[in-house]
Amino acid sequence: MSIVAPLAMTIAMSQLWLLGLYGFLLGACLFALTLGVWWMWRNDLKPARATIIAMLLVLGYFFHVITTGFAAFALIVLAFATPGPNLRKRVFWTSASMAPSIVMMISFGVLMKSSGGAAAEWTGLADAFSIQSWIQYLQAPDFISFSFKESVGWLAVPTDCPFVAQSALSYAFLWPTAWAVVGVVLLVASSLQGRASRARLLQSEYRGWIGLAVCLFAAGFFGPSASGQGSILRERVLLLAMVTLVPLIKPQPKTSFARLSALCLAVAALLQLAFVLDYARISNRIAGEVMELAPNLESGQRIALTVPDPRTHYVVNPLPSIVNQLGVSSDAVVWNNYGPAYYYFPVSFRSEQVRDQWKRVDSLNQLLLSGEGEAVARKNPAEWVGALGAALDQTDVLIVWGAAPWFEAPCEKWFEPQPFFEQGELRAFRHR
Repeated sequence: MSIVAPLAMTIAMSQLWLLGLYGFLLGACLFALTLGVWWMWRNDLKPARATIIAMLLVLGYFFHVITTGFAAFALIVLAFATPGPNLRKRVFWTSASMAPSIVMMISFGVLMKSSGGAAAEWTGLADAFSIQSWIQYLQAPDFISFSFKESVGWLAVPTDCPFVAQSALSYAFLWPTAWAVVGVVLLVASSLQGRASRARLLQSEYRGWIGLAVCLFAAGFFGPSASGQGSILRERVLLLAMVTLVPLIKPQPKTSFARLSALCLAVAALLQLAFVLDYARISNRIAGEVMELAPNLESGQRIALTVPDPRTHYVVNPLPSIVNQLGVSSDAVVWNNYGPAYYYFPVSFRSEQVRDQWKRVDSLNQLLLSGEGEAVARKNPAEWVGALGAALDQTDVLIVWGAAPWFEAPCEKWFEPQPFFEQGELRAFRHR
């Protein structure tokens, strides 16, 4: 299985890791471990073994509910679809092992519904009856690459090159995801070469894994992009789908498919590594400029970081979350800290008034990060000034990233016109 090592390396350095989804990624590890343990004991499940599987599922729940939910779904599919003796016994003990985590997930779902965030969303699907919309939607859940993409007809291709500031369409061939997808397709082709027939697949002991992989890939490509207060859903599902391919990959090393696959996967891993190193270089500069502000802040000050110029080299960037570190370093109150706003976070806002204030700051930043802030400000200046006042009036220090006179000019109503700190693209203003 050393042939898939570059693929594992590529996925390990994916966009999901750079976004900080560590809980989900740890849960994904337990997803693989749980299915592997069940597979090892599938034909001889006993109370003790079912208890171990139940413990793994419960542990996975505390990392991330999505991985636990899909692990339970995977166990159901495998329990019924996998051929072998003692089907009733297998289904019974598999169901028993899932019971504790299912109760916990149901409780979580009730809590999520009471918070008003249980609806599924197909964000990015402009027209459900348009083939072009579906083609664009199918391309969106790229959980590996974190480059900006440019539309070429119905396709969206990346335009970035590691360590090169200027983007260009000619860099599209440096897309790690494309190399990885071609490598996986060739790997599957090598595994099926000389073995693929409908009868053999239906009789195979791995038919449950085949059905599971098909279901997860379908959910990842065609399913909702968000549910409740959780987002980046399709990317997460596709990563889990990749995990379910592992038992099915049995390449024949001497075939041309296997050799070409190894080459493509190696290229994907090397390209992804180059992109991650470049991203680290850029992020280190941004974080350094932000953290130089820390000695100039006073304990207890309320600070907010805004990004009126959201143009960055990559889709993923440390803004505005890096400002949370300022709160740790200077004992300041950070309005950008979104964690307490979610019902499942162990720390909550002191009052609804404080939560509402965070919401106004967060809504302002989301608008700025979308790149539509300037258009909104010019369309209705009076309403824009009102929104700024509501969001920033209770802020002692306003941190602005990027040159944006259209944003700073109206802020002079509440903040001093000249920054008391300036470093690179960052400026900090005191409240009047």
